[in-house]
Amino acid sequence: MPEMNANILMLFAPKFNEFGCDVGKEYLRRKGGGFVHGLCAGPPKVKQMVETRLGAEAGKLWHLHTEEASWLTADYDARTLSEVDDELGAGAVGRIIVSDRRVGRGFVRGGLCRPDDVSRQISKYPNVLPQKYISGLYCFLDRMLKTIRPDMVFCYAVAGAPALLLAEMAKARRIPFSRITSIRLGNRYVIDDDPKGRLSCIDRRFRASGEDKSVVQEAQDLLQSFRNAPEPPGYMIRNKVINVSKTPFRMTVRAISGTVYHSVQSIKDQRSRSERIKRDWFEALISWRRFLSRKLFSDSPPNKVPFVYYPLHVDPESSTQVLAPMHTDQLSVIEALAKSVPANLVVVVKEHEPMLGRRPKGFYEKIMKMPRVVLLGPEHTGLSLIGKAEIVTVITGTAAWEAIRLRKPVVIIGDSPYLSIGEGLIYEPSLANLSTALSAATKLSPASDDKIVKYLAASLSVSFEMNPSILWGEYLRHSSSERNDVVSNIVNGIIKREQEQSGPKPK
Repeated sequence: MPEMNANILMLFAPKFNEFGCDVGKEYLRRKGGGFVHGLCAGPPKVKQMVETRLGAEAGKLWHLHTEEASWLTADYDARTLSEVDDELGAGAVGRIIVSDRRVGRGFVRGGLCRPDDVSRQISKYPNVLPQKYISGLYCFLDRMLKTIRPDMVFCYAVAGAPALLLAEMAKARRIPFSRITSIRLGNRYVIDDDPKGRLSCIDRRFRASGEDKSVVQEAQDLLQSFRNAPEPPGYMIRNKVINVSKTPFRMTVRAISGTVYHSVQSIKDQRSRSERIKRDWFEALISWRRFLSRKLFSDSPPNKVPFVYYPLHVDPESSTQVLAPMHTDQLSVIEALAKSVPANLVVVVKEHEPMLGRRPKGFYEKIMKMPRVVLLGPEHTGLSLIGKAEIVTVITGTAAWEAIRLRKPVVIIGDSPYLSIGEGLIYEPSLANLSTALSAATKLSPASDDKIVKYLAASLSVSFEMNPSILWGEYLRHSSSERNDVVSNIVNGIIKREQEQSGPKPK
């Protein structure tokens, strides 16, 4: 008999409300009933939409931005912050601050942040308000978890302080946790139980004895196909198309239209309307900066000079802020590379398409002034540069996975799911030791095909196909059959992760 009165706590957002509700309702159907509780980010209408779509299955729902306002104005007790470190490990408070582009705005040096009331307040008092925010957030989540006593905590993504702190608290309290994570292989995704998205379920399958023989041939074919015609993951292809379409004229017209539209609306929810107008004009400004910044890059890689390839990461983004909180300053990483590469090499740095126009003033100029560094624009493909490079170096990026499959030595500075493979790479988190790591990489043997195929087979065994526009685009524009298949696959993964993590609930 299925258990009754299951409780799932979910993170909802503007791009994950209808989709999230369908996931929550299917989870309850499988469990025999219960309630979907939620923390709703975005404007107040997200909470209203979630409540309406869930109907009788709606549990307790909170509007994140309403709660945040009280955290920034209340006093905080330093003992509360100590409790965070005690429960989650030394340095947890700093790690949570870094994870959030608003709370840790002062740590974001490689990208521009959209206008936001929280970030504006914190930028005025960065020595006090981050502590208030984390203290208030921790107390809020503590009350939430004790009130709901969820059977599962599910996040569509872990980016920012609320999601990361919720995920880490759930894990620390032995509450099953899961999230959606791209495995950076076509359009395949997995339900992961690691707050940082390190593909832990793939790692466990990879390390287990034996192989899923039904997918080994498919894995071998995938590896050979990638080597014959390398192609980036599906979400990267989609992001490039979206960003190229954001022309200065189109974004300016959109900002003007939005300003006119919002100005004639009712005065209700004036703050949300003001924020929407500011964001539209921010994106218009970015589109013009994209257009003007293309002239700043070198035309081509160095001719007949061997090089280390470093792809610039999106900033701010969870790929560095959550996975590599000690390496969010990419200028420092590039400078360390320039100082550390072997004598006969230079460093080739390539911009990432979504970041064009979003770097701070002077960012590119600082890179171009560094000795032994060549800066290329996003029109150059990362895969072609990987093929020409002597070594590929990343903080956490997908380029590491691509380089391993293309038999190129890799130096990984931050964290990465692909450290599991254990061959063809060097993990060196200390910038002071990069010269030794890069020298060793020149003599490194590539990962064996057997290891790569085994990792690919493990990835295929636990993942599922999902068009990225379902998650990041217009969910309801997809057919009901496609939506149902994806929801079913996600709930299958959630229940599987729940079974693996189940234990006694905290009192």
